Amino acid sequence: MHARASQRNSELWWVIAFSSLLTIAGGAVLPASNPWIYNGLAAMDDFQHAQQFAALRAGTMHVLGLYNTEGLIQLPSFHTVLAIMLAYNFRHHRWLFTAAIVLDTLIILSCPTEGSHYFVDLVAGAAVAAVAIIAVRGWERWLDSLRPGIAIAVVKTSELAR
Repeated sequence: MHARASQRNSELWWVIAFSSLLTIAGGAVLPASNPWIYNGLAAMDDFQHAQQFAALRAGTMHVLGLYNTEGLIQLPSFHTVLAIMLAYNFRHHRWLFTAAIVLDTLIILSCPTEGSHYFVDLVAGAAVAAVAIIAVRGWERWLDSLRPGIAIAVVKTSELAR
């Protein structure tokens, strides 16, 4: 049950790190306003994250502190990315995978209503997750192909030192 667990966990962290960078870049290029506010269904005062978004956009908020930053709504949805990553990490455990799929479906479905996302944000989040998984898996395969060569080089170097 725990075979290759450390490798899967390493893969999960690299995928999350890479997808974080893609998400930050996407949010910087395509910032999104809250759909509830944009469509006149709610006021700016109803959402703390929308107030910070408006301050950032107006140029009056210059510092993003670790303790007072609310979630910024953007394209792509990082909630969707993380939900897919959770299911992906549990793909080899039938019961955990099934539970993750149920939980992740609820998370993704709640993003438009509770997370103030547009539906396109969810699609973009799924695309970021797919790109990150493919990129990290390819990168790890490339690193694995180098490992035998690295091990031989280390042995030969140590023999020369004798």
